[in-house]
Amino acid sequence: VGDAKTDDAGAPEHIGSGPVSDYTSGLAAVIGICSALYRRELTGRGQFVETSLLRSAMAIQDSYIMREPVSDASTVEPMMEAVRELRAAGASYREQLDARHAIRARRWAFRIYYGGFEASDGVIALGALTPRTRDGARRVLGIEDDPSDTPDFDSGDPANIAHATSLLERIRALIRTRPVAEWIEAFEAEGVPAGPVHFPEELADDLQVNAAGMMADLEHPLTGPQRVVGPIIELSETPTAIRGPAPLLGADTEAVLREAGCSDADLDAYRAAGAIP
Repeated sequence: VGDAKTDDAGAPEHIGSGPVSDYTSGLAAVIGICSALYRRELTGRGQFVETSLLRSAMAIQDSYIMREPVSDASTVEPMMEAVRELRAAGASYREQLDARHAIRARRWAFRIYYGGFEASDGVIALGALTPRTRDGARRVLGIEDDPSDTPDFDSGDPANIAHATSLLERIRALIRTRPVAEWIEAFEAEGVPAGPVHFPEELADDLQVNAAGMMADLEHPLTGPQRVVGPIIELSETPTAIRGPAPLLGADTEAVLREAGCSDADLDAYRAAGAIP
C-alpha cells in the first residue's frame, strides 16, 4: 500500500516475494528472545516476549505511518484531505491512490539519481543520495543544470519540481542507450553506488552470492538435490549452517518423544494406537 501498487482489478497488489510480515515477525521474535536471554543472564529473571504481524507490518512502513506536524502540514494533511474527499465522492481505490501518490511524490521529486533505471540490456539500480555521490552521478551522466544541492535551493518551488521531473526523463532516456555493465563501470569509477537488477531466480548462480557462500546444497529424501538460501547471519566463533532439508512428516517424532522421556514401550503403544507413524 505504501508504494500505491494495485492489480488489474484495482485492488491492492499482492506481494508475491513472500510473507513479509511473517518473516519480519520471526526475526523480531529472535531478537526479543536473545535480548531476554541476555537480560536473564544478568538478572536471573525471565520475561514474556511478544510481537505480532500487525506490529511488523507497521514497523516496515514506519516512514509512512509516523506523524510529524512540521512536515505533515505540507504533505500528509493535504494528501489525506484529498483522499477523504474522493472517498466521500465514491471514487475508486485506484483514484484515491493516484491522488495520494501525486502529493507524496513531491517529497521524492529530487531523488533523480536513486532507484531503478532501464539500460539497453537490463536494469541498473543507483543509490546516489549524498552530495558527493550525486555529484559523481552528474559527472557520469553529463548533467550540468541540476541546482538541487545548492544551499538556497527551494524544493517546494513548482518550477524546481518540474525541472527535476524533466531531468529524470532525460536521465532515463540516456541510460537506455548503453548496457548495464558499461554504466556500472562508469558509476563505480566515480564512487557512485550502482549494481545490476536481477530476477530472484538468477541469484542462485550469481558470482557474488556464491563467493560469499550464501547458498547451501542439500539432499531431500523425496526430491533429491536442492540449493537453498543459507542463514541470514554469520558468526565467527559459532558458524551458522543449514542442518538439513525440510523434514518429512513425522521424521523427528521419535527423537522428540525420546527427548521428552518416552520409552520403547511408550513408543510401541503410541504406534499401536495410531498416534504416531
